[in-house]
Amino acid sequence: MRIHAFITPVLIAPVLASLLLTGCAGSVPAEPAGGGSNGPASTPPATPPSDPTPPVVDPAELQGRWQAVELSPAALVPGKEPRLTLQADRIGVLPGCNTMGGSYRIEGNTLITDGLTSTMMGCPEELMAQERAVAELLEGDPQWFLERGRFTLIDGERRLVLVRDTSTPQPPPAPSGPVEPPLTPAPGQR
Repeated sequence: MRIHAFITPVLIAPVLASLLLTGCAGSVPAEPAGGGSNGPASTPPATPPSDPTPPVVDPAELQGRWQAVELSPAALVPGKEPRLTLQADRIGVLPGCNTMGGSYRIEGNTLITDGLTSTMMGCPEELMAQERAVAELLEGDPQWFLERGRFTLIDGERRLVLVRDTSTPQPPPAPSGPVEPPLTPAPGQR
């Protein structure tokens, strides 16, 4: 009985302490309406929330042409910044040297690409690194956010920030000099 009389208070004390602390946890006063504070300034959390709630945005606002202004962890190649076009359920990407395309869909704040295809030209290594970074990001079904005119795609450590591409697409250059009609074989010749 002596042991029982000693163990019971030892076990009950921590349980009671945790219940008291739990009960006090909800008694922190809420911040006054309007964001002001009558007490000391509150400090923001040290790290952003792991799953921030994106602002409510109509995915139709993503339609159109976009140009990259930031890429990480890879660096943007000056003058060869990736461009992205979204039209209906199709995505087109010019990540620097090659072109990529395929279908996509939006599920919540996730951009899901289905079977992106790409041309396979050899490019300088810095462009290939940029292209790999963009391809890996898009194939990773990134989270998307549209805020203050910036379209951001995030997948783990990879991040691509784009802004509306307002440049006018350039038509192919006109040939210089006279244009020769195509040669056609004479009748009966091949």
